[in-house]
Amino acid sequence: MKRLRAALPLLLLILAGIVLFASGAFARLHPEHLVAHQRELHTQIIEHPWLSRLVYVGVLTLATATGVPGTIVVILAGGFAFGVVDGTLTSSVGLTMGSLILYLASRYAFGSGSKHPRPSSRNCTTASNATRSATRCSCASCRWCHSGW
Repeated sequence: MKRLRAALPLLLLILAGIVLFASGAFARLHPEHLVAHQRELHTQIIEHPWLSRLVYVGVLTLATATGVPGTIVVILAGGFAFGVVDGTLTSSVGLTMGSLILYLASRYAFGSGSKHPRPSSRNCTTASNATRSATRCSCASCRWCHSGW
């Protein structure tokens, strides 16, 4: 049960990716569709500049975090819709947020790994098993020397 709870963020991201891909949202971002509706798209961006950028960053964040194929199409659509400079900036924000969400979900699911790496032989004095508990090592912050490794 504990492993399932740890993997829940990744499972939710996979489910969101399946829903996003199955909804056909990427079909509306296809280059032919964007060219056909260019005038409508630009009027919506002019009428709602912040909302359109926020929605774009949200879609790109979700596409990046879920790993669905077609993220490059979303990036190119942002450049087409917002221009080169503004499209680059908003794409950078969306890609960074999506990568951060995926990283945090993976870290939560799989753990952060070992907190203290195993010391090398230079940093730690080794002793036989009989005298190991009485021996102090030069790396007093770790427990590797005295843990039975």
